[in-house]
Amino acid sequence: MLLLTSFMIVMAYTIYFSKKAHLKKDHIGVGLGKCMVMMLSMTTSLTLSLMLSFLMPGKLAVLTVLAIAICAVAGFIIGRPFGLTAVMESLSSTLMGAMMGAMLGVMLPLDSQTFMLVSMDLIYLCSIFIVTFYIKRAGVKEKKSGRGGIIPFR
Repeated sequence: MLLLTSFMIVMAYTIYFSKKAHLKKDHIGVGLGKCMVMMLSMTTSLTLSLMLSFLMPGKLAVLTVLAIAICAVAGFIIGRPFGLTAVMESLSSTLMGAMMGAMLGVMLPLDSQTFMLVSMDLIYLCSIFIVTFYIKRAGVKEKKSGRGGIIPFR
């Protein structure tokens, strides 16, 4: 039940970020966009691969390849609003996060799995809230500065 809840949290907020970022991508700078993509894709892939490792204990090779494939899809969804370079940044971050999450999950003793999963969920939620805060902040700065509208005689 906890695995399913964690999976739903990660998928729902990943899709939420993708939609929110797509709407505000014109107000977000390239550097900030890549940084947000890297942060979110790393925490997403760590959390997803940790969940997968609990479902496939002891099968590190298959688990790692499967985690990389699944997390690459999530990484593409995360990086897509910011263009090709952000997708490449996201895919490389998910590659590393998927391998680290798979190794962490396989090495954990059974009595620590729940604690680690809840901790990763909290870390993921903190990262998604930080990223959405910066997306909203970029939109507010744009409105306050008055840019973005049509300026007739410039």
